[in-house]
Amino acid sequence: MIKLISTLAAMVLVSAGAFGQSLSVGDKAPALTVSKWVKGDEVKSFDEGRVYVVEFWATWCPPCLKSIPHLSKLQSEHAEHVTIIGMTSEDRRNTLAKVETFVDDWGDKMAYTVAWDNKRTTNSAYMAAAGQNGIPTAFVIDQSGILAWIGNPLDPTFDSVLEEVISGKFDGAAQKRKAGLQKKADVLMREAGNAYQAGDTETVLKKFDEIIALDNEVYGEVAIQKVNFMMFELGDVEGANEYAGEAVRTVLADQGMALNALAWFLVTDAKKMTEVKTTGEPDLDVALAAADRANELTEGANAAVLDTLAAVHWERGEKDEAITIAEKAVAAADEGERPALQVKLDTYRAD
Repeated sequence: MIKLISTLAAMVLVSAGAFGQSLSVGDKAPALTVSKWVKGDEVKSFDEGRVYVVEFWATWCPPCLKSIPHLSKLQSEHAEHVTIIGMTSEDRRNTLAKVETFVDDWGDKMAYTVAWDNKRTTNSAYMAAAGQNGIPTAFVIDQSGILAWIGNPLDPTFDSVLEEVISGKFDGAAQKRKAGLQKKADVLMREAGNAYQAGDTETVLKKFDEIIALDNEVYGEVAIQKVNFMMFELGDVEGANEYAGEAVRTVLADQGMALNALAWFLVTDAKKMTEVKTTGEPDLDVALAAADRANELTEGANAAVLDTLAAVHWERGEKDEAITIAEKAVAAADEGERPALQVKLDTYRAD
């Protein structure tokens, strides 16, 4: 149960950072406290009508280096409406001298404003206050100086949020509601992790249910964690199968990709692990119901969903159906996905 133990341990660690946070989406963005503007013009305040991105980074952080070209591209594309600020702070590996040399070396490839935090004051006001522990982390600030989004600038969501904020189409109320739900989920996740460490599996199951109940569209996939937990931590394969079937009919009924994830779990990880660690097997009828519904919701056009459906039929011994659907998966796949799906199809045909 290494995967599940890691998940529950992560609940403790992740939620510990967010627990008690004082800065969230929908709040007024804190002022910047900067001792030196390393590159670009000084930003004394957030001008009304302009969008800002405050991104926390460091010279030693590989993902931060990966985000630099992307942030530079966005700054160039949206120069009329957006100011991107790379905010960095002193630590044992990150000094002002290193930052200045780094920025000089990158030159025009780092095409946005760079600021040196004053004694980590800005880091405390943003990162610590928002319960953020990892970099890069970007804070998108809308035209009214309100935090619209917090997350990794390498996340595709970042680009879409920025576009929506610029165009005025961003639903700040919905984002604030989501952030509020996440605060509650963080608490429940921490409680689940603590219960797991204490050996209180009944409470773990209860907390899974409470997280899902916050909003099953947002947290429906926690149902898959619950199936995982029941099957491998409790050894209750029959109960896990029963709950999985119930989830397909209820909390996941209209969530195509979550249904796909459940079906994939049942025919891959669950099938392999039950063979060596428990008695009983994952219910392939449930896997088929989940995969069929996922395919229905995605209108038979999603290569990943078709791939899962083919795998379910294959594990059920339905070779002809598996081949037919795998052919559809290859046809629906983009250029990057197609080679791997073709290998699977060839395997089905050759067996």
